[in-house]
Amino acid sequence: MAQTLFMQQSHIVQHHTVADYDRTVALFNANKGEKMWNWGSAHYVIREDGLIDCMVNPEYRAYHSGNGHLVPDSRMNPTAQVTTNDLNSWSIGIENVNDGYSIFPKEQMYANILLMEELVKTFKTINPKILLGHADWDPSRKCDPNPCFDWKLAANASEKFEEIEHNFGVYPSSEYRSDSNELISGQNPDTANYDDIKSVQDILAEIGYNVFNEDKKNEGCYDLQTRNCVKAFKNHYLNTSVVKILEDADIREYEKYSDHHPFMIKVDESSFEIMGEVADLLA
Repeated sequence: MAQTLFMQQSHIVQHHTVADYDRTVALFNANKGEKMWNWGSAHYVIREDGLIDCMVNPEYRAYHSGNGHLVPDSRMNPTAQVTTNDLNSWSIGIENVNDGYSIFPKEQMYANILLMEELVKTFKTINPKILLGHADWDPSRKCDPNPCFDWKLAANASEKFEEIEHNFGVYPSSEYRSDSNELISGQNPDTANYDDIKSVQDILAEIGYNVFNEDKKNEGCYDLQTRNCVKAFKNHYLNTSVVKILEDADIREYEKYSDHHPFMIKVDESSFEIMGEVADLLA
């Protein structure tokens, strides 16, 4: 299915399947013709019980990321080698069997960490500090993995497991403060000023999120593109707060690409500070 060698493996991308294991494997193995954008594949599928299936040799490209963008020379794309719509040439994709709303069992997370350890040791060009979710690559179209994914455990793996030498990704040490002053409500009409919005956009772009449109025509504007980047950041780096706040409503609210749950697009002083901490940790 995937026959093209990598240029260089530099990133690991986490996904959730939505479909169950059998349907996921059937979809990946289906004959979808010669148009590569219809192929759909990932290097690995991890079942809920921790069993791992290799679907594509990690020395070869799989088609798991689709269209998206990481800002060149940003924390997530420091060498600017990942170009628009081509993360597949530079990344290894891991699909976690999950319906999109449920927790990732401990066995599954442990297997994921063991796999990443093996990959980092095998492919020295992978930077373990940069661990992406599919939503980080394409915030306007993707929301996986869901906020129950244990990013904090992955970022502290070497302290949690004796057999693990690396940490995977970064995770802020600062606790989110829900009573901090609001900078951007995300609601209409929004009282946020240009400078506050631009500051949020600048720090998200520094991290790597595709927050600005062509020629930065949305600079200082809290538009849908910017809101989806805020949502993606929260699903990754404020995920425990997302789960806690949405659990009394509907966890499915985390994935909306418009008409967002208010928390997903609100920026207060605490979340802005955490954005800055993440940028520093990724440096």
